Amino acid sequence: MNKAKYLLLGLLLFSLVFAPAQEDSLLGGDGGDDAGLFGGGGDDDGGLFSSGGDSDSGEGGDGGLFEGDDSDDSALDGDTELDAAGGDSGDDVGGDSGSAAVDDSAEAEDFEEEMTFTYRDVPVTPERRIIDFFIPSTIASFEANIMPGIDVEEIDGAEFDIVEYHIEFGHMIEMSPNLYLSVGVKTSIYDFIVDINGLENSDVFYAFDLPLALHFVASDQLMISFEVTPGLHSDLQGAFDARDFQIRGGMNVSYAVSNTLALILGVHVIPDQTSYRVFPVGGVIWRPDPQLEVRVLAPFDARATFHLNKFNLSFIAFYESIFFEHFRVDDSTAFSNIDADDDFNYYSMRAGLGVRYQFTKGFFLELLGGGTLDGELDFNKDDANDVSLEGGSFFAKIGFTVNSSIFDN
Repeated sequence: MNKAKYLLLGLLLFSLVFAPAQEDSLLGGDGGDDAGLFGGGGDDDGGLFSSGGDSDSGEGGDGGLFEGDDSDDSALDGDTELDAAGGDSGDDVGGDSGSAAVDDSAEAEDFEEEMTFTYRDVPVTPERRIIDFFIPSTIASFEANIMPGIDVEEIDGAEFDIVEYHIEFGHMIEMSPNLYLSVGVKTSIYDFIVDINGLENSDVFYAFDLPLALHFVASDQLMISFEVTPGLHSDLQGAFDARDFQIRGGMNVSYAVSNTLALILGVHVIPDQTSYRVFPVGGVIWRPDPQLEVRVLAPFDARATFHLNKFNLSFIAFYESIFFEHFRVDDSTAFSNIDADDDFNYYSMRAGLGVRYQFTKGFFLELLGGGTLDGELDFNKDDANDVSLEGGSFFAKIGFTVNSSIFDN
Protein backbone atom coordinates (compact mmCIF):
# COMPACT_ATOMS: atom_id res chain seq x y z
CA MET A 1 0.00 0.00 0.00
CA ASN A 2 3.00 2.33 0.45
CA LYS A 3 3.53 2.19 -3.29
CA ALA A 4 -0.10 3.15 -3.82
CA LYS A 5 0.27 6.11 -1.48
CA TYR A 6 3.39 7.35 -3.27
CA LEU A 7 1.69 6.83 -6.65
CA LEU A 8 -1.31 8.86 -5.44
CA LEU A 9 0.93 11.70 -4.22
CA GLY A 10 2.79 11.63 -7.53
CA LEU A 11 -0.44 11.95 -9.48
CA LEU A 12 -1.52 14.88 -7.31
CA LEU A 13 1.77 16.70 -7.91
CA PHE A 14 1.63 15.97 -11.65
CA SER A 15 -1.92 17.34 -11.92
CA LEU A 16 -1.05 20.59 -10.15
CA VAL A 17 1.98 21.21 -12.37
CA PHE A 18 0.72 20.14 -15.76
CA ALA A 19 -3.08 20.43 -15.64
CA PRO A 20 -3.34 24.04 -16.96
CA ALA A 21 -1.54 23.07 -20.18
CA GLN A 22 -3.79 20.19 -21.12
CA GLU A 23 -7.04 20.34 -23.02
CA ASP A 24 -8.71 17.85 -20.66
CA SER A 25 -6.77 18.71 -17.54
CA LEU A 26 -6.18 16.42 -14.60
CA LEU A 27 -8.02 18.93 -12.45
CA GLY A 28 -11.26 18.52 -14.39
CA GLY A 29 -12.80 17.23 -17.59
CA ASP A 30 -13.88 19.59 -20.35
CA GLY A 31 -17.61 18.86 -20.21
CA GLY A 32 -17.44 16.23 -22.95
CA ASP A 33 -16.36 12.60 -22.64
CA ASP A 34 -12.97 12.30 -20.96
CA ALA A 35 -12.46 12.93 -17.30
CA GLY A 36 -9.85 14.83 -15.41
CA LEU A 37 -8.11 13.64 -12.26
CA PHE A 38 -10.37 15.58 -9.88
CA GLY A 39 -13.57 16.07 -11.92
CA GLY A 40 -15.36 13.94 -14.42
CA GLY A 41 -16.34 15.16 -17.86
CA GLY A 42 -19.71 16.80 -18.30
CA ASP A 43 -21.30 13.82 -20.02
CA ASP A 44 -19.62 10.47 -19.58
CA ASP A 45 -16.78 8.99 -17.54
CA GLY A 46 -15.86 10.05 -14.06
CA GLY A 47 -12.56 11.37 -12.84
CA LEU A 48 -10.29 9.76 -10.28
CA PHE A 49 -11.85 11.75 -7.43
CA SER A 50 -15.35 12.55 -8.70
CA SER A 51 -18.06 11.20 -10.90
CA GLY A 52 -19.02 12.15 -14.42
CA GLY A 53 -22.21 13.93 -15.35
CA ASP A 54 -23.05 17.55 -14.65
CA SER A 55 -20.08 19.32 -13.05
CA ASP A 56 -22.36 20.93 -10.45
CA SER A 57 -24.65 18.08 -9.51
CA GLY A 58 -22.43 15.05 -10.14
CA GLU A 59 -25.13 13.29 -12.12
CA GLY A 60 -24.93 11.44 -15.39
CA GLY A 61 -21.72 9.45 -15.94
CA ASP A 62 -19.74 6.64 -14.36
CA GLY A 63 -18.42 7.05 -10.87
CA GLY A 64 -14.89 8.12 -10.11
CA LEU A 65 -12.48 6.11 -8.01
CA PHE A 66 -13.20 7.97 -4.77
CA GLU A 67 -16.69 9.42 -5.28
CA GLY A 68 -19.79 7.84 -6.70
CA ASP A 69 -22.93 9.33 -8.15
CA ASP A 70 -26.61 8.60 -7.83
CA SER A 71 -27.25 7.32 -11.32
CA ASP A 72 -24.64 4.93 -12.66
CA ASP A 73 -21.59 2.98 -11.44
CA SER A 74 -20.67 3.22 -7.80
CA ALA A 75 -17.26 4.51 -6.75
CA LEU A 76 -14.87 3.36 -4.07
CA ASP A 77 -15.92 6.30 -1.89
CA GLY A 78 -19.63 5.38 -1.89
CA ASP A 79 -21.21 4.61 1.47
CA THR A 80 -20.71 0.86 1.27
CA GLU A 81 -17.32 0.87 -0.43
CA LEU A 82 -15.75 3.39 1.97
CA ASP A 83 -16.70 1.35 5.02
CA ALA A 84 -15.43 -1.79 3.37
CA ALA A 85 -12.20 -0.21 2.20
CA GLY A 86 -11.07 1.57 5.37
CA GLY A 87 -12.57 3.38 8.33
CA ASP A 88 -12.52 1.19 11.44
CA SER A 89 -10.52 -1.53 9.72
CA GLY A 90 -7.53 0.81 9.41
CA ASP A 91 -7.00 0.15 5.69
CA ASP A 92 -4.61 2.64 4.09
CA VAL A 93 -7.20 3.59 1.49
CA GLY A 94 -9.79 4.58 4.13
CA GLY A 95 -9.45 6.20 7.52
CA ASP A 96 -7.50 9.46 7.71
CA SER A 97 -5.97 8.87 4.30
CA GLY A 98 -9.42 8.57 2.70
CA SER A 99 -10.62 11.69 4.50
CA ALA A 100 -7.60 13.66 3.28
CA ALA A 101 -8.21 12.50 -0.26
CA VAL A 102 -11.82 13.69 -0.08
CA ASP A 103 -10.66 17.07 1.30
CA ASP A 104 -8.17 17.40 -1.56
CA SER A 105 -10.93 16.52 -4.00
CA ALA A 106 -13.22 19.20 -2.56
CA GLU A 107 -10.47 21.82 -2.83
CA ALA A 108 -9.77 20.80 -6.41
CA GLU A 109 -13.46 21.01 -7.31
CA ASP A 110 -13.63 24.50 -5.77
CA PHE A 111 -10.62 25.52 -7.86
CA GLU A 112 -12.19 24.01 -10.98
CA GLU A 113 -15.47 25.88 -10.38
CA GLU A 114 -13.61 29.16 -9.80
CA MET A 115 -11.64 28.85 -13.05
CA THR A 116 -14.58 27.75 -15.23
CA PHE A 117 -16.60 30.29 -17.20
CA THR A 118 -20.26 29.34 -16.97
CA TYR A 119 -22.85 30.09 -19.64
CA ARG A 120 -25.60 31.82 -17.67
CA ASP A 121 -28.20 31.98 -20.46
CA VAL A 122 -28.74 28.32 -21.38
CA PRO A 123 -26.61 25.65 -19.69
CA VAL A 124 -25.37 22.89 -21.99
CA THR A 125 -27.10 19.78 -20.68
CA PRO A 126 -27.62 16.30 -22.15
CA GLU A 127 -31.37 16.68 -21.62
CA ARG A 128 -31.79 19.62 -24.03
CA ARG A 129 -34.84 19.52 -26.32
CA ILE A 130 -35.04 21.30 -29.66
CA ILE A 131 -37.10 24.13 -28.13
CA ASP A 132 -34.27 24.81 -25.66
CA PHE A 133 -32.09 26.06 -28.52
CA PHE A 134 -34.49 29.01 -28.80
CA ILE A 135 -34.74 29.75 -25.06
CA PRO A 136 -34.21 32.19 -23.42
CA SER A 137 -36.16 34.21 -25.94
CA THR A 138 -35.76 37.96 -26.38
CA ILE A 139 -38.50 39.93 -24.63
CA ALA A 140 -37.25 43.47 -25.31
CA SER A 141 -34.56 45.07 -27.44
CA PHE A 142 -33.45 48.45 -28.73
CA GLU A 143 -30.71 49.13 -31.24
CA ALA A 144 -29.42 52.06 -33.25
CA ASN A 145 -27.39 51.49 -36.42
CA ILE A 146 -25.30 54.30 -37.88
CA MET A 147 -23.82 54.25 -41.39
CA PRO A 148 -22.33 57.63 -42.39
CA GLY A 149 -20.88 58.65 -45.74
CA ILE A 150 -22.05 55.81 -48.02
CA ASP A 151 -21.07 56.64 -51.59
CA VAL A 152 -23.64 56.37 -54.40
CA GLU A 153 -22.30 54.65 -57.50
CA GLU A 154 -24.65 56.33 -59.98
CA ILE A 155 -24.14 59.96 -58.86
CA ASP A 156 -20.75 61.67 -58.54
CA GLY A 157 -20.41 63.67 -55.34
CA ALA A 158 -23.46 62.04 -53.74
CA GLU A 159 -23.46 60.10 -50.50
CA PHE A 160 -25.97 58.79 -48.00
CA ASP A 161 -26.00 58.92 -44.22
CA ILE A 162 -28.33 56.20 -42.96
CA VAL A 163 -29.53 55.80 -39.38
CA GLU A 164 -31.77 52.92 -38.32
CA TYR A 165 -33.67 52.50 -35.05
CA HIS A 166 -35.24 49.18 -34.08
CA ILE A 167 -37.41 48.58 -31.00
CA GLU A 168 -38.95 45.18 -30.32
CA PHE A 169 -40.99 43.52 -27.59
CA GLY A 170 -41.86 39.84 -27.60
CA HIS A 171 -42.77 36.85 -25.51
CA MET A 172 -42.77 33.09 -26.02
CA ILE A 173 -45.75 31.45 -24.33
CA GLU A 174 -45.76 27.74 -23.48
CA MET A 175 -49.26 26.58 -24.41
CA SER A 176 -48.33 22.97 -23.66
CA PRO A 177 -45.08 20.95 -23.57
CA ASN A 178 -45.39 20.50 -27.34
CA LEU A 179 -46.86 23.86 -28.40
CA TYR A 180 -45.38 27.35 -28.04
CA LEU A 181 -46.71 30.71 -29.22
CA SER A 182 -44.45 33.70 -29.92
CA VAL A 183 -46.06 37.15 -30.01
CA GLY A 184 -44.40 40.51 -30.46
CA VAL A 185 -44.41 44.13 -31.55
CA LYS A 186 -41.62 45.69 -33.61
CA THR A 187 -41.05 49.28 -34.73
CA SER A 188 -38.31 50.38 -37.12
CA ILE A 189 -37.36 53.86 -38.28
CA TYR A 190 -35.11 54.45 -41.30
CA ASP A 191 -33.64 57.91 -41.76
CA PHE A 192 -32.05 58.49 -45.18
CA ILE A 193 -30.01 61.69 -45.54
CA VAL A 194 -28.61 62.33 -49.01
CA ASP A 195 -25.86 64.87 -49.63
CA ILE A 196 -25.29 65.87 -53.26
CA ASN A 197 -22.40 68.32 -53.55
CA GLY A 198 -23.21 69.91 -50.19
CA LEU A 199 -27.00 70.04 -50.63
CA GLU A 200 -28.76 67.84 -48.04
CA ASN A 201 -32.24 66.33 -48.10
CA SER A 202 -33.74 63.62 -45.93
CA ASP A 203 -36.60 61.14 -45.87
CA VAL A 204 -37.81 59.06 -42.94
CA PHE A 205 -39.64 55.75 -43.35
CA TYR A 206 -41.48 53.79 -40.66
CA ALA A 207 -42.26 50.11 -40.18
CA PHE A 208 -44.75 48.80 -37.61
CA ASP A 209 -44.89 44.99 -37.43
CA LEU A 210 -46.67 42.32 -35.36
CA PRO A 211 -44.53 39.16 -35.53
CA LEU A 212 -46.41 35.98 -34.63
CA ALA A 213 -45.15 32.39 -34.65
CA LEU A 214 -46.51 28.99 -33.69
CA HIS A 215 -43.99 26.29 -32.76
CA PHE A 216 -45.01 22.61 -32.83
CA VAL A 217 -42.53 20.42 -30.93
CA ALA A 218 -43.08 17.09 -32.64
CA SER A 219 -40.39 15.34 -30.60
CA ASP A 220 -37.35 16.13 -28.49
CA GLN A 221 -35.42 16.62 -31.73
CA LEU A 222 -37.94 18.03 -34.23
CA MET A 223 -39.86 21.32 -34.25
CA ILE A 224 -41.98 22.94 -36.98
CA SER A 225 -42.58 26.71 -36.85
CA PHE A 226 -45.09 28.81 -38.77
CA GLU A 227 -44.49 32.57 -38.87
CA VAL A 228 -46.64 35.47 -40.03
CA THR A 229 -45.86 39.18 -39.65
CA PRO A 230 -48.48 41.73 -40.71
CA GLY A 231 -47.26 45.31 -40.79
CA LEU A 232 -47.58 48.90 -41.92
CA HIS A 233 -44.61 50.31 -43.89
CA SER A 234 -44.83 53.91 -45.05
CA ASP A 235 -43.29 57.37 -45.01
CA LEU A 236 -46.51 58.52 -43.25
CA GLN A 237 -46.85 61.33 -45.76
CA GLY A 238 -50.36 61.78 -47.12
CA ALA A 239 -53.23 59.32 -47.04
CA PHE A 240 -52.73 55.62 -46.40
CA ASP A 241 -52.75 53.27 -49.35
CA ALA A 242 -53.36 49.53 -49.54
CA ARG A 243 -49.70 49.15 -50.51
CA ASP A 244 -48.70 50.49 -47.08
CA PHE A 245 -49.97 47.26 -45.53
CA GLN A 246 -47.97 44.09 -46.07
CA ILE A 247 -47.60 40.57 -44.76
CA ARG A 248 -44.46 38.50 -44.39
CA GLY A 249 -44.48 34.83 -43.56
CA GLY A 250 -42.57 31.61 -43.50
CA MET A 251 -42.16 28.06 -42.26
CA ASN A 252 -39.08 26.62 -40.57
CA VAL A 253 -38.20 23.05 -39.64
CA SER A 254 -35.65 22.79 -36.82
CA TYR A 255 -33.85 19.55 -35.96
CA ALA A 256 -31.53 18.87 -33.02
CA VAL A 257 -28.70 16.70 -34.29
CA SER A 258 -27.25 16.55 -30.78
CA ASN A 259 -27.50 18.49 -27.53
CA THR A 260 -25.01 21.02 -28.98
CA LEU A 261 -26.12 21.29 -32.64
CA ALA A 262 -29.43 22.18 -34.32
CA LEU A 263 -30.17 22.66 -38.03
CA ILE A 264 -32.85 24.89 -39.57
CA LEU A 265 -34.42 24.70 -43.03
CA GLY A 266 -37.37 26.69 -44.28
CA VAL A 267 -39.03 28.91 -46.83
CA HIS A 268 -40.02 32.58 -46.42
CA VAL A 269 -42.26 34.98 -48.33
CA ILE A 270 -41.68 38.76 -48.37
CA PRO A 271 -43.18 41.70 -50.31
CA ASP A 272 -41.25 42.67 -53.42
CA GLN A 273 -42.68 45.97 -54.67
CA THR A 274 -45.98 44.98 -56.35
CA SER A 275 -45.56 41.20 -55.89
CA TYR A 276 -44.07 38.72 -53.43
CA ARG A 277 -40.70 37.00 -53.33
CA VAL A 278 -40.34 33.37 -52.17
CA PHE A 279 -36.90 32.16 -51.12
CA PRO A 280 -35.31 29.38 -49.03
CA VAL A 281 -33.62 29.89 -45.67
CA GLY A 282 -31.15 27.73 -43.83
CA GLY A 283 -29.43 27.95 -40.51
CA VAL A 284 -27.52 26.35 -37.69
CA ILE A 285 -27.28 26.79 -33.93
CA TRP A 286 -24.05 25.38 -32.51
CA ARG A 287 -23.03 25.37 -28.85
CA PRO A 288 -19.97 23.13 -28.65
CA ASP A 289 -19.14 24.21 -25.10
CA PRO A 290 -20.46 26.61 -22.46
CA GLN A 291 -18.39 29.52 -23.78
CA LEU A 292 -19.06 29.48 -27.53
CA GLU A 293 -22.33 29.94 -29.40
CA VAL A 294 -22.80 30.24 -33.18
CA ARG A 295 -26.15 31.22 -34.71
CA VAL A 296 -26.71 31.44 -38.47
CA LEU A 297 -29.93 32.05 -40.40
CA ALA A 298 -29.03 32.68 -44.03
CA PRO A 299 -29.58 34.99 -45.82
CA PHE A 300 -30.49 37.22 -42.87
CA ASP A 301 -27.77 37.12 -40.24
CA ALA A 302 -24.97 35.20 -38.53
CA ARG A 303 -23.33 35.67 -35.16
CA ALA A 304 -20.59 33.97 -33.15
CA THR A 305 -20.44 34.80 -29.43
CA PHE A 306 -17.61 33.87 -27.07
CA HIS A 307 -18.68 34.19 -23.43
CA LEU A 308 -16.39 35.27 -20.62
CA ASN A 309 -19.08 35.32 -17.99
CA LYS A 310 -16.59 35.55 -15.14
CA PHE A 311 -16.30 39.19 -16.22
CA ASN A 312 -19.90 39.49 -17.56
CA LEU A 313 -18.36 40.09 -20.99
CA SER A 314 -18.72 38.45 -24.41
CA PHE A 315 -16.93 38.95 -27.71
CA ILE A 316 -19.01 38.95 -30.90
CA ALA A 317 -18.33 38.50 -34.62
CA PHE A 318 -21.40 39.24 -36.72
CA TYR A 319 -22.97 39.56 -40.14
CA GLU A 320 -26.44 41.03 -40.62
CA SER A 321 -28.65 42.34 -43.36
CA ILE A 322 -31.75 44.38 -43.99
CA PHE A 323 -33.24 42.00 -46.51
CA PHE A 324 -35.57 43.82 -48.90
CA GLU A 325 -37.38 46.10 -46.47
CA HIS A 326 -40.29 47.37 -48.56
CA PHE A 327 -41.81 50.89 -48.48
CA ARG A 328 -44.24 52.99 -50.47
CA VAL A 329 -43.00 56.52 -51.20
CA ASP A 330 -45.79 59.10 -51.05
CA ASP A 331 -43.84 62.36 -50.84
CA SER A 332 -40.06 62.45 -51.11
CA THR A 333 -37.37 65.08 -50.73
CA ALA A 334 -34.28 62.88 -50.56
CA PHE A 335 -35.42 61.05 -53.70
CA SER A 336 -36.77 64.15 -55.43
CA ASN A 337 -36.36 62.78 -58.94
CA ILE A 338 -38.79 59.88 -58.49
CA ASP A 339 -42.55 59.76 -58.94
CA ALA A 340 -44.65 61.02 -56.03
CA ASP A 341 -46.17 57.54 -55.65
CA ASP A 342 -43.66 54.72 -55.98
CA ASP A 343 -42.40 51.62 -54.19
CA PHE A 344 -38.86 50.67 -53.31
CA ASN A 345 -36.92 47.95 -51.52
CA TYR A 346 -34.08 48.78 -49.14
CA TYR A 347 -31.28 46.22 -48.98
CA SER A 348 -28.15 46.45 -46.81
CA MET A 349 -25.37 44.12 -45.59
CA ARG A 350 -22.78 44.77 -42.88
CA ALA A 351 -20.30 42.84 -40.74
CA GLY A 352 -17.89 43.44 -37.90
CA LEU A 353 -16.85 42.76 -34.32
CA GLY A 354 -18.00 43.91 -30.92
CA VAL A 355 -18.53 43.24 -27.24
CA ARG A 356 -21.53 42.48 -25.08
CA TYR A 357 -21.69 43.34 -21.39
CA GLN A 358 -24.15 41.69 -19.00
CA PHE A 359 -25.41 44.15 -16.39
CA THR A 360 -27.41 41.48 -14.62
CA LYS A 361 -28.87 38.14 -15.56
CA GLY A 362 -30.79 38.55 -18.82
CA PHE A 363 -29.93 42.26 -19.39
CA PHE A 364 -27.21 43.10 -21.94
CA LEU A 365 -25.49 46.06 -23.62
CA GLU A 366 -23.92 45.57 -27.05
CA LEU A 367 -21.37 47.80 -28.77
CA LEU A 368 -20.53 46.66 -32.30
CA GLY A 369 -18.53 48.16 -35.13
CA GLY A 370 -17.52 47.21 -38.64
CA GLY A 371 -18.23 48.10 -42.24
CA THR A 372 -20.95 47.98 -44.88
CA LEU A 373 -20.63 45.33 -47.58
CA ASP A 374 -23.30 46.27 -50.10
CA GLY A 375 -26.61 48.05 -50.35
CA GLU A 376 -29.34 49.11 -52.73
CA LEU A 377 -32.48 51.22 -53.05
CA ASP A 378 -34.47 49.48 -55.76
CA PHE A 379 -37.40 51.49 -57.15
CA ASN A 380 -40.38 49.98 -58.91
CA LYS A 381 -41.51 52.39 -61.63
CA ASP A 382 -38.20 53.62 -62.98
CA ASP A 383 -35.06 51.49 -62.77
CA ALA A 384 -33.01 54.56 -63.70
CA ASN A 385 -33.66 55.89 -60.20
CA ASP A 386 -32.16 52.84 -58.48
CA VAL A 387 -29.42 53.69 -56.01
CA SER A 388 -26.45 51.38 -55.42
CA LEU A 389 -24.82 51.94 -52.03
CA GLU A 390 -21.12 51.16 -52.16
CA GLY A 391 -19.57 48.97 -49.48
CA GLY A 392 -16.64 49.86 -47.29
CA SER A 393 -18.30 52.55 -45.20
CA PHE A 394 -18.17 52.58 -41.40
CA PHE A 395 -20.94 50.85 -39.47
CA ALA A 396 -21.67 51.17 -35.73
CA LYS A 397 -24.35 49.65 -33.52
CA ILE A 398 -25.40 50.22 -29.93
CA GLY A 399 -28.09 48.00 -28.49
CA PHE A 400 -29.79 46.86 -25.31
CA THR A 401 -31.39 43.43 -24.97
CA VAL A 402 -33.48 41.77 -22.28
CA ASN A 403 -34.22 38.05 -22.51
CA SER A 404 -36.50 35.77 -20.56
CA SER A 405 -33.75 34.50 -18.26
CA ILE A 406 -34.15 37.73 -16.28
CA PHE A 407 -37.17 36.05 -14.62
CA ASP A 408 -35.26 32.91 -13.60
CA ASN A 409 -34.62 32.33 -9.92
